[in-house]
Amino acid sequence: MVKFTQSATGQADIRKIWQLYVDTASWSRWDKSVKAVCLAGPFAEGTQGVMEMQAGPSLPFRLSELVEGQSFTVTAALGPLTVSFGHLLQAEAAGLTITHSVEVQGGDEAQMGAIGQSIAAGLADCLQNLLTMAGDL
Repeated sequence: MVKFTQSATGQADIRKIWQLYVDTASWSRWDKSVKAVCLAGPFAEGTQGVMEMQAGPSLPFRLSELVEGQSFTVTAALGPLTVSFGHLLQAEAAGLTITHSVEVQGGDEAQMGAIGQSIAAGLADCLQNLLTMAGDL
């Protein structure tokens, strides 16, 4: 297993960021690698959906973990690999810290590392986009 994590702290309302997560139609606005997202039910643990990527295949996924207003994890299979995308919100004295992570399991270390690193390359931009968008709501 390999895991990549990126965090950013800013003056944003946790409820506004959560609203951007729940509104899956907005995901392409804060994550430029995503073209569209369709959920087959509510934004709740266990709900399945499809994430259409700007480059590459559409990915069936599942909301595998969810703590309302605080965190959620999206899990997708890429052949023999399982990729989990974590999203965590933490209110702190310095502001709101948003942490996104990418965890890859099921392959050899080099393959998992390459895929994880490729996906993780966009995490910082996603975090900044979320902080900026939350200020616009």
